[in-house]
Amino acid sequence: MVGKATSSAVDADRIAAALKASAPAVMKVFILIIITFIDSSIHEIGSFPKEWKLSIRQPIANTVESLTVNPGFIAFTKGLRAFVYLKLLHPLDVFLTHIPWWYTMGVFTLIGYFTVGLRFAFTTALLLLFIGACGIWTHSMITLSSVLVSVTLCFAVGVPLGIIASYNERFRNIQNVVLDAMQTLPYFCYLIPVLMFFGGGIVSAVLATVIYSIPPIIRLTSLGLTQVSVSYSEVSRSFGGTLLQTLGKVKFPLAVPSLVIGFNQTVILAFAMQIVTPLIGGKGLGLEVFNGLARSDTGRGLAAGIAIVLLAIIIDRITLAYTKKQRIALGLIKE
Repeated sequence: MVGKATSSAVDADRIAAALKASAPAVMKVFILIIITFIDSSIHEIGSFPKEWKLSIRQPIANTVESLTVNPGFIAFTKGLRAFVYLKLLHPLDVFLTHIPWWYTMGVFTLIGYFTVGLRFAFTTALLLLFIGACGIWTHSMITLSSVLVSVTLCFAVGVPLGIIASYNERFRNIQNVVLDAMQTLPYFCYLIPVLMFFGGGIVSAVLATVIYSIPPIIRLTSLGLTQVSVSYSEVSRSFGGTLLQTLGKVKFPLAVPSLVIGFNQTVILAFAMQIVTPLIGGKGLGLEVFNGLARSDTGRGLAAGIAIVLLAIIIDRITLAYTKKQRIALGLIKE
C-alpha cells in the first residue's frame, strides 16, 4: 500500500510538471489563434498598412516622359549620339573590320611581346588564330571597337570624378553611395533609361556599357590618389609645385597601379556587358551569343562567349604588364 501511494504521488508530480512545462506552448498556440482570428475577421495585422504604401513608378514615368519631349534634352541626346558614333565608334569600327586579320594579329602579338614577353606573344597569336578559325573575326572586331570606345569614355569621365573625390571628402562620401548603388543594381536596369533617352542601336549599347562599367575606374582612381602619402605632396609644394604639377608628376605616377587595376576592372565589365547589349541594338559577339540562345545553338553561343573571354584576357594581361615595374618598385609584387 505504501509503495502504491508513493507511485501515485510520483505520477502526480510528473503530470503536474508536464502541465507546467506545456503551459507556455499552450499559451503561444492560444495567442496565435487569437491573432489569426483578428487578422482575418477584424483587422489585417500581418499585412503592410495600405496607408503607408508609396509608389515611385508614376513619378519616375512622368520624369522620363517630360525629358523625352524636352527640346534641350533631345538636342543633348542627339548631339551625344552623333559625337560617339561619328567621331569614335564608326571610324574605329570601320578600321578594325576592314584591315587584314593578320595585321591586327601581328599588332597584338608585337604588343604582347614588348609588354609581357615571348611566351605571351605566342599565346596571343594562338588565341587570335582560334577566334579567326571559328569564323567570328568580324564580330570580334566589332565587339573590340565597342569595348575600346566604352572604356575610353569611362576613362575620360571617371578619372576626373575620381580626382575630385580624392580632394573633397564630402563629394567622395556622396559619390561612394552612388557607386555602391550602381554596382549593386542589375545591369538590365541600365537598358531601360538608355533605350528611352537614346533609342535603340549600337550607340545606345555603348552608352549602357559606359554606365555599367564606370564605377571601378572612379572608385580606384580616388582610392589610389588618397592612398598616396601626404608627405609627397608636402615635399612637392615646398619646392614650389602647383596643384596640377603635384597631381601629374607626383601623385599619378605613384597611383598608376591602382589606376590600371581600375582600368582592368572596367574592361572586364565592358566585355561582360556585351552579352546584354543586343537587347537594345548591340552587335558583335554579344549578338552571336544572343542568336545562339534564341535558336538553341550551343556551339554558336559558346564560341562567341569564349571569344569574348579570350579578348578580355589579352587586354587584361597587356595592361597589367604595363605597370609591372611600378608595382615592383612599390613592393606590391615580387620580381
